[in-house]
Amino acid sequence: MKRFGGICISVGLLLVPLFAREKPIEVRISPDPSPPTVFPLRLSLPIGFLEGATNPFQSERVTAEPPNPSPEIQVESHTDRTASRFANRHPERFGSVIWLTHPLRAGTDYTVRFRGEALEGPRTVILSAAPLEERDERARHSGKAAFKPGSLQDKTFPFRAERDGPYQLTVQIPPGGRFRIARPSCKPQADGDQPWDRAMVDAFRRLAPEEVRWPVAEGLGFYNWYDGVGPEEFRHVANPMGAPRDGHPFGTAAFVAFCRQLGVPPRIRVIAFTDKTRRKDVPTLDAALALAADWVAYCNATNDHPMARLRMEHGHPEPLGVSRWEVARADGRPPEPALFDRYRAVMMREDPTLDLRPAIPTLLPESDRYTAELFRRFQDAPLEEAAYFRPWYQALGVVHALLNAPARSSEDARLYLPFQPTGLLFRTAPQKHFLTELGQLVTLMNQYPMGEPLRCKLAGRVMDADAPLLVRAAWIRKPVEMQVLICNTLPERQSLTLNLEKVDGHFLVWVAEQMAGLIAQPRTTETLPVNQLTRAGAAMMQVFTVTVEPASCTRLLIKR
Repeated sequence: MKRFGGICISVGLLLVPLFAREKPIEVRISPDPSPPTVFPLRLSLPIGFLEGATNPFQSERVTAEPPNPSPEIQVESHTDRTASRFANRHPERFGSVIWLTHPLRAGTDYTVRFRGEALEGPRTVILSAAPLEERDERARHSGKAAFKPGSLQDKTFPFRAERDGPYQLTVQIPPGGRFRIARPSCKPQADGDQPWDRAMVDAFRRLAPEEVRWPVAEGLGFYNWYDGVGPEEFRHVANPMGAPRDGHPFGTAAFVAFCRQLGVPPRIRVIAFTDKTRRKDVPTLDAALALAADWVAYCNATNDHPMARLRMEHGHPEPLGVSRWEVARADGRPPEPALFDRYRAVMMREDPTLDLRPAIPTLLPESDRYTAELFRRFQDAPLEEAAYFRPWYQALGVVHALLNAPARSSEDARLYLPFQPTGLLFRTAPQKHFLTELGQLVTLMNQYPMGEPLRCKLAGRVMDADAPLLVRAAWIRKPVEMQVLICNTLPERQSLTLNLEKVDGHFLVWVAEQMAGLIAQPRTTETLPVNQLTRAGAAMMQVFTVTVEPASCTRLLIKR
């Protein structure tokens, strides 16, 4: 592992002349047919991912934690679920009640909404929003608001966050004042009344998944869909590791609506019954089969079907229209054929048009020998080395395994990738683009076309299925536009000559993108820095040389 240290090398994607010092590795690209190398990205949503305080997609930024009153404030008993009573018994000083937000994003416009009612004494309070750790009064936004007696009223004010991080929302109550105040709200102005954070949704869209499947139990066993429909106050918590107050707001209808907003087809996963998934409410296989059939009917039935009437009672008069379904064991693997046939019979009886299939195996990085060796190497490395290098190399290893998948399976176009939003999206708001390094790599990969693949031969070096240096190419619009993807998992810089002489016509390099872990930089940070670079250029030639950095993924867009 010590070879990763050393002098500082700047990361860049270079189109260099053919007289470069080191003899480059020649890659000959020809129009001969080649097996497909990239297949559509499919994502999985775990149970509970979009629920509770850690939900990264929620537009609401105020936490569910109780408020923090100052010593002057007396908190009276709750009169209802929507608000609490606060009284300032001090004869001279203002008292404050503070709520905290999840991290806000610097430069983003927010709207804070307070709801209150005057009960006794002065009616005017001071409302403010300020960074939690910032003592500079210039970063505080405040204003006065008067509440009337009789009912809760809304008071709003806009502000722009100057800092990344959590903020505190404060109501300052005057001496002798007594108010009923609800938990405030803080949302990005761009989101309007939508429940989802638009910036997070946009980041998810950039991943461009072909479909999203849910629920993935992640070892939690059986999922009863009845736990996630109807009034939220009567639902059961689906994730036993979640807090009871989080409830189960993200059930069947919310999942379908979320996918529609993303423009991605939903696929619902039914967990097959086994002795290990037996529950009190689902004690037998026949009960599980009936539950699966009812789920299909709840989503798709019309007219006077009992499940259609139940769905209407829950506020969804029109069918949800879920056509894609799959049956999986609790560990995610496909069920036995005989068991799947029983599920198929009852589910197709409710809707003969279903696209119903057994669960498709997930592509694991360990299926790639290079990646498996990489994981083993980090397992044996000192903890400091592993913690520093492992996250980026594991991300690159997944990409490497993805590129190699078609050589390993006849089911190549149907494999699921081992990606979940928990690994692709940051769970804290201020992060740039809201995509992890792996998420940015997947986005880069997903721009690679599913067009006609071209054959790539590595001259002077064997490029087999486990070569740590991989080159893939395909047409986008034949014969005028192609893409070349280069995955360099080596800890050394590589120089490649791309030879397009066998491809008819003259081309120019238009756009080149590269993501690289700066593994050769001195350690100035606790985590490995990762750089993303985009370069545009032109080269009216059939042969040109590309230098790719250590531990990098490069995408070239080549146009006639």
